[in-house]
Amino acid sequence: MNLIWTVVNKFLAGSRVIIIVLLVFIVPKFYIAIAENSQPIPIVETEFKLGIENITPQFLYHFVDGPKPIRVGLVSNHTGVTQTGKRNIEVFLGHGIHLKKLYAPEHGFSGKTGAEKKIYNEVDTASRLPVVSLYEGNSQFKKFSPEELKDIDAFFFEMQDCGMRHYTYFPVLYKCMELAAEHGKKIVVFDRPNPLGGVMEGPLVDPGNNSFISIANYPLRHGMTMGELALYCNDKLLKKKAKLYVVPMKNYDRSKDSMPLLTALSPNIPTLDACKGYGFLGIMGEIGPFTTGVGTKKSFQFIGLPKDLNVPMSKWYALKEKLKRHGIQSKGATFYDAKKKAYVRGLNIVIEDPNGLSSFNALIEIMRHFKDSGLKYSFGPAFNKAVGIDDFKACIQGSGDYGKLASKVNVQLKKFHTQAEPYFIYKAHPTICACQA
Repeated sequence: MNLIWTVVNKFLAGSRVIIIVLLVFIVPKFYIAIAENSQPIPIVETEFKLGIENITPQFLYHFVDGPKPIRVGLVSNHTGVTQTGKRNIEVFLGHGIHLKKLYAPEHGFSGKTGAEKKIYNEVDTASRLPVVSLYEGNSQFKKFSPEELKDIDAFFFEMQDCGMRHYTYFPVLYKCMELAAEHGKKIVVFDRPNPLGGVMEGPLVDPGNNSFISIANYPLRHGMTMGELALYCNDKLLKKKAKLYVVPMKNYDRSKDSMPLLTALSPNIPTLDACKGYGFLGIMGEIGPFTTGVGTKKSFQFIGLPKDLNVPMSKWYALKEKLKRHGIQSKGATFYDAKKKAYVRGLNIVIEDPNGLSSFNALIEIMRHFKDSGLKYSFGPAFNKAVGIDDFKACIQGSGDYGKLASKVNVQLKKFHTQAEPYFIYKAHPTICACQA
């Protein structure tokens, strides 16, 4: 029996020696051999970052640590926040950026002033930086003398746009680019998403219709980011090029259903739903007697007519079915509009996916639907400038041809898309939604 235990113990002892040799000498070499003959596993960062969250050391070296500190004027407003709600002013100051003053667009630095109202100079209470108005009211950009800009080396532009040409935030950027080019200043755009996705549609701007709300010849709904559009306009449209830089977003995908708004855009566009509705109701609101819910809790989420015009609800239900083809869901509604002091009847609008929205086709559909309803239309004084062409109004009034309008718009869109393609920063690229009139 003792002999058996002795043999067993010697065997186990020998096994331990073999195991130790394997662990110390053989196994590590085996793993090293595998590592040497295999590809490294890539580490891919998928976190989405805004331009302001994507500032690199190289950028800071140029604007902070270089031989001469850059004095900056920040063009922004209440939308200039990070995804955690931190104000861009704090971010820039935290990076050591030398902010000298702030510049406010339409609606003011707080975003609370009504549309087309004059913006006045003030002081930002938190940073104690002066706020200089860029907006004189009634679509007028402030004019600057060289003396007023002598303490600024660069403009930083960091705010959220809505994706429609007639909304004034990109026109402010365009005018700042002109200003920078004229006075030899740098201009830096910190990019943000387009909340209306990547669809490009609607007319461009005919000669004679240029204005602040039709600042340059690009589509009514452009499907691009501010940074992309700035690159295109600087290279193709400005008479004198600005020293333009774009700080891109990271992991931005414009083909997703929608990117959330971090704040209200303006008093009448407080939510993403209102922004999506503005994609076609922003123009619709310029055609009387239609109402689009502005001044109510349904701002740009309702389309209706005064109840006393006696348009039957069956007419609205028929329109409801037609709008489905353009990515718009809706349901019948009647409510009292305190602003108009009248009951209005129509449809509450819901748009799930802005990339499935065909906004200009929806506009045409609505106007053709009510063609024989006996409505007497009135148009806002800037209607043609907002749309960019005279042809649409002519079609509504019966003197134009919708087929010719569609042909003209589609030729313009295709040409613009080809010209703009080299300036697309992100994939997927914007897609054209053809006019189907």
